[in-house]
Amino acid sequence: MRHKLSKLYLEDGKLVWNGNAVDGNTNIQKFYEDLPTSIHSITCLDSQPVREEAVGQQSTIQVTTAGFVTLKDRKYPFNQSFLITAKGDKWKVVSDVFRFQAVA
Repeated sequence: MRHKLSKLYLEDGKLVWNGNAVDGNTNIQKFYEDLPTSIHSITCLDSQPVREEAVGQQSTIQVTTAGFVTLKDRKYPFNQSFLITAKGDKWKVVSDVFRFQAVA
């Protein structure tokens, strides 16, 4: 399924993966294709509308998730936040920020 990820993002979508910035849906897809196989477990999810005045009258939703990702034999807590916006009759990811969490 990773080969279809570019369709989820705007053409000029942005990804920040643990501090590494990736621009454009084609580059985002390549970045995800190069990652090792992983298993994600979502433990919480929230979504909120973004005021249209803040995003140029564009219908936009912020989605925040948290959970665990397993890479090889290691399990890491993570947090991920997306901004999605209406583009025609589809919703597309504008911005995607993923971060492993460390125990403080």
